[in-house]
Amino acid sequence: MTNEQRFTLSNGVRVLIEELPYVQSVSIGFWVDVGSKSESAELNGICHFIEHMLFKGTDRRSALDIAQSLEVSGGSLNAFTDKENTCFYARVLASELPIAIDVLADMLLNSKLDPKELKREKDVIIEEIKMYEDDPDEFSHDLLIERVWADHPLGQQATSPGWQLTLDTDQASDPIEIIHIATGGANHLPARITLGEDAAASIVETYVGEGWSNRLTQITLARSARLMRSVRMLQSSGFISHRDEAQVGEGASLVSIFLGAGGMDCRVDGAITCTGAAAYAEMGGALLTQAEQNQEAAVSLRHDALDGQSHQTWRAVAKDRSTASLAARVEVARGAQKTDGEQSLRGLLLDRTATVNLKPELEIFADDVKCAHGATVGELDRTALFYMTSRGIPPARAKALLTRAFVADALSRIGTDAVRDAFAADADRWLEAAL
Repeated sequence: MTNEQRFTLSNGVRVLIEELPYVQSVSIGFWVDVGSKSESAELNGICHFIEHMLFKGTDRRSALDIAQSLEVSGGSLNAFTDKENTCFYARVLASELPIAIDVLADMLLNSKLDPKELKREKDVIIEEIKMYEDDPDEFSHDLLIERVWADHPLGQQATSPGWQLTLDTDQASDPIEIIHIATGGANHLPARITLGEDAAASIVETYVGEGWSNRLTQITLARSARLMRSVRMLQSSGFISHRDEAQVGEGASLVSIFLGAGGMDCRVDGAITCTGAAAYAEMGGALLTQAEQNQEAAVSLRHDALDGQSHQTWRAVAKDRSTASLAARVEVARGAQKTDGEQSLRGLLLDRTATVNLKPELEIFADDVKCAHGATVGELDRTALFYMTSRGIPPARAKALLTRAFVADALSRIGTDAVRDAFAADADRWLEAAL
């Protein structure tokens, strides 16, 4: 049973509360009665634009403060613009409700609307429009609405898509390099990668700069398609939130390798489904943290078909008072017989004040599978260190060599020699600075 209350405040704001006694979290939304229906032709898109700008900072909070205000306690903050409404909402633990209300109210009442951010956010929204235009369901719905409502404001689009890569059957691309440059504020950019049958692509993504970089990449691989992605996160400060959602078809292969070797905090999320028989998926990498950094990766990999194979190889190195967290999950559906899933999570503590959290998970509903996982956290081998220093290798260099060997297997799956060498060089630079 639910307990629903409705009332109106003295300022005219209408409040609706629905209580679920068995839930320890709260969802709160501020609904504003404006959307694309409220816009003239000359100002089409202004509601969506303002929605984005309210995340760019207030008199009390920077864009990064807004982004991290609820995420630090496991909450989330987001917004959307529709035909009739604009909504700003948060999901938090019940104990964090006062903070969520304060952040949302601050955004709505005290946003700076900094002119310097206008051009940057305009480019983000243009890319968002392109992403939606590449989605057949979204695009066909928009065309229908435009036909039904014609020149009425309800026929105008409120949102939009980001960068995209589409390869048809048997097409292949040279390595594609994408550089994400953060310039101090918050930037949000979706992406879509679609490979047809037997198509192949290699993508290298690099994050640099400072600020909040928020990314969602949706990936669809048709039969026997192959995608190699190498992502290095080198921002000097700020926060990177990167999420992959992938569908891997029959006989297709997806390999995504990440390296966190910058000064920023980050979170890497993966939701990968092997939908076709004999599909292969791999997601792994290395997170290198120092000072007060916090980096984490959480990957869920699901097998829905026969003869699937997957690997999750992650390495974490933590120094000073930093924290690195790795969570890897494999789900095997009832009909996904002959699945071979492997997880390897390992952490290395360079200082005992650092923290590494590891959480491997297996959920198996089939009875003819081969799945294994391992998780270990430890320090450098003192015997190996003594052996190397006794032969003239400086202690810092000895630690760096052993640490590089520790993370090497996580980067070895990068398919292009030049890219693999570049990632190894980035790891070496981090080690030289840290040790």
